[in-house]
Amino acid sequence: MRNNEIRTLKRLCSLLHLKEEYILDLASRANSCYYSYDKKSRKKDGTAKIRHIDSPNIELKNIQKKIDSAIIKPYVNLLPDYIHGARTGKSIVTNATNHAGYEAILSLDIENCFPSITSKRIYYIFRNTIHCSDKVASVLTTLTTKDGVLPQGCPTSASLCNLVLVQMIEKLSEIDGSLDYNISHYIDDIFYSGRYCDLQKIRKPAMTEIGKNGFRPNTKKTLLVKNGRPMKVTGITVNTKVSAGRRRIRKIQRKILKITEKDKAEYDIVLKNRKRNNNSKIKACKIEKLFGEISNVISINKEQGYKLKKKIEAKLNDLIT
Repeated sequence: MRNNEIRTLKRLCSLLHLKEEYILDLASRANSCYYSYDKKSRKKDGTAKIRHIDSPNIELKNIQKKIDSAIIKPYVNLLPDYIHGARTGKSIVTNATNHAGYEAILSLDIENCFPSITSKRIYYIFRNTIHCSDKVASVLTTLTTKDGVLPQGCPTSASLCNLVLVQMIEKLSEIDGSLDYNISHYIDDIFYSGRYCDLQKIRKPAMTEIGKNGFRPNTKKTLLVKNGRPMKVTGITVNTKVSAGRRRIRKIQRKILKITEKDKAEYDIVLKNRKRNNNSKIKACKIEKLFGEISNVISINKEQGYKLKKKIEAKLNDLIT
């Protein structure tokens, strides 16, 4: 028997630091421990985008976090380097860096990825990849799925998605050994970079491979873009180097220019209240949100980010409150 096998409920309880009675009770009512809603947002073209979210309550979310860190993550962190989503030390930036400076980018999206992953597939992961007994795999599947599928909005979902998709991603990475290309995967998105002519040859067989594995490629989001036009990977521009993109930088610059004395006064009050109340439940003001946007740019491209930081600091110094 492998040292990392979870053959008994006693072993599961030890890993999660919870009592067996509590785990089984929560599993028996897990399906009712969600708040479900449709999250609406606007796409760049102005059309509505609706994503169904199943948000677990605090009780279920806490045990899902324990399952993710103690049971699933050790296996996720053993996955190939080109898998970037839901992994320690990896991010949308590391994913994008892999593709910077190439002639073209091919982007593929798995349509309705999480709802397409059934509880049967999740059970298989717990049983055969993580080496749980039938009973333990069944309990863990019940605690991490809802209505027979992988829910969007749970701490365990992205990690489990990686483990379900890894074999398909490995096949996609080897789709044509005669061609020269890079591949990366981020949750439900697959990216190739390389020569435009090579990526043209890859596109159709890659979409076919996704279909063979029981998923549906989103044809509306399948994009082959050649350098000369903005090339983006997980929202980050990669034409010559990893960049936040001109449009985003200009948008932040405009926001900085529009900062008023009233905005600065509000910012000063918020900072004082945070010091007094130890940051508890104080709503972020306009300037704080702007600093947050700039911090995100710094994580993508330090040169761009620090230039913006200097501009906002200079603007605040110029204002008299």
